[in-house]
Amino acid sequence: MGKISEQLIRKFENYRLDKIIDLSEFQYIKEFISELDSGLQKIRWDEEVDPSHSIYIQVQNVLSVFSEQASGLDEFDEYYRKLEEFDQAFMPSYPPMSPITVSYFTWFFLCDFRFGKHKETMSTIFRDLGLKFEYDALFLKAVDNLVDSSMRFYKNLGVKDNLLELVDIMTGAKVLCVNTSKYLGNPGEIWFVRLVPNLDLQYDYKVMLNTPYIVVKQNEKDWIDYYKRNGIRKNELGNDVKIRNHMKFHANHKYWHNYILDSYLNHESNCIYLTGIPDIKGSKPHEM
Repeated sequence: MGKISEQLIRKFENYRLDKIIDLSEFQYIKEFISELDSGLQKIRWDEEVDPSHSIYIQVQNVLSVFSEQASGLDEFDEYYRKLEEFDQAFMPSYPPMSPITVSYFTWFFLCDFRFGKHKETMSTIFRDLGLKFEYDALFLKAVDNLVDSSMRFYKNLGVKDNLLELVDIMTGAKVLCVNTSKYLGNPGEIWFVRLVPNLDLQYDYKVMLNTPYIVVKQNEKDWIDYYKRNGIRKNELGNDVKIRNHMKFHANHKYWHNYILDSYLNHESNCIYLTGIPDIKGSKPHEM
């Protein structure tokens, strides 16, 4: 049996999805695509809404519509069983109800949760459809960026050029980013976030997709040691692939969800505080 995306393409081509998926739901993609270039040209750091972030939210909406429409297909049974299981276990919202935020949860299931024989994600399936049916290039670029994204640990370096500067703890790569929650924090803080590239050609910065998780009490060395215990060493050749797999495709699908739940400490309206290291028993306030 081929990939899920290949099966869907065949069904689309044979018009066998018309009664299951309302294809008109995707027509509004074209409606906002025509406005993207002009919006990106007008980007300003002090604007209330970053244009690239707006596009990613639109893409999220499209992916969510697609996943809802696909819920009636047998190919997605595993996906929806897990989605329901995780939803009941973690009740995504915002503290104090749950430290698993809706943004964190949604991006995980759209971009990170693999299912089926060929270990596809909802975003890779949709990307394959978009390539086949020639969706707009900018839209597909955004989907590609989401496919490649993962939660990572960064150290806050402070504000630079009106943007937040972070450095990846393991790779040492420095990035400037827009934090849509408006929390800037303090230099030295450890942040647990998902970043994606901006979509215009004028500037080079990242867009933060989730409300930042701030890890207190543990420092950069604590996390470097954590990775080392998991077979990932700083500056080792090929470690970026190992880090990505560990963060994005952990064998235990609930691993990072449980970490957030167990390590929750406190929150503000624009950030959530965690404490502890996943594999150090007793370091997290809510672990069983």
